[in-house]
Amino acid sequence: MMPTKPNRTIATYGSFDMFHIGHLRLLQRAKALGNRLIVFVSTDEFNLTKGKQSLFPYEHRAEIILSSKYVDEVYPEQNWEQKVMILKNTK
Repeated sequence: MMPTKPNRTIATYGSFDMFHIGHLRLLQRAKALGNRLIVFVSTDEFNLTKGKQSLFPYEHRAEIILSSKYVDEVYPEQNWEQKVMILKNTK
């Protein structure tokens, strides 16, 4: 009998520009920790405030992440505080 995953929401975040095997493994490991995975993808504007410039636009990066079988939801990461507010309001 397969062990069941804990009933918990896991969250991770990043720019996910130039998606690679390390990103995939991060999503796999995160999903293994719970039954729901939320990913915050940094918007182009937020990346600029961090001194980064994305090679691919937010919409493309978010679509790639959402297409992963490990990911349940994707949110735009627009500032540092946003993740805490969204997670407190998610069920």
